[in-house]
Amino acid sequence: MLIWYGCTEQPEIAEPEFVEVVIPDAYKSNSNSITASDEVDDLVLDVLIITTDGKEVTGKVHLIMPDNETLSYMAMTQNIFDETGLTPEYWIEALQTNSDGRISRTKGGCFAKCRDMKKGEGRGTCKAEC
Repeated sequence: MLIWYGCTEQPEIAEPEFVEVVIPDAYKSNSNSITASDEVDDLVLDVLIITTDGKEVTGKVHLIMPDNETLSYMAMTQNIFDETGLTPEYWIEALQTNSDGRISRTKGGCFAKCRDMKKGEGRGTCKAEC
């Protein structure tokens, strides 16, 4: 006996819902200063966040980064906010809490190392890790 069963309905895989993160002015790119010749990395990265109490949270981060040590866009999946208690303003809140709102950026350092890499060699991931 042969029984053939088919299902025409495939479950829909929902795209993750991204929530934009407020970027501090010192790190945010000025869209007026970006030219067509500038290289821009547009990345969606899988991330694993381990909270201070040891809970593991997996999600995604979307970054758009011109090649000038700045970000023009950053977003994280909603589940990261839900499971960690962060808000979309967490970066600004942390800077204000830890440095009285002062931000210092240095020439060279982590981003400089990434700039020396060629596109396709992990330059965007390098920037994201910085």
